[in-house]
Amino acid sequence: MLVAEAEARARSWGCRSVALHCDVSNLAALRLYKSQGYKSIRVPEDAKWPAPKIAEGVRYEFMMKLVPKS
Repeated sequence: MLVAEAEARARSWGCRSVALHCDVSNLAALRLYKSQGYKSIRVPEDAKWPAPKIAEGVRYEFMMKLVPKS
């Protein structure tokens, strides 16, 4: 329900997509996001997107989903 609410909020703000970082060792979270339509993507090298604030050595997946219009 939290994912759906976040997507609804993004849609109401006019966002076309939602993105998140997920720890690769958190398999339950990865399964949840994938079941909700999120895809793992590679961030372009020249992108000026903020990096997550994580502990050193933690690996993560960058995931994104297009938010359909209502």
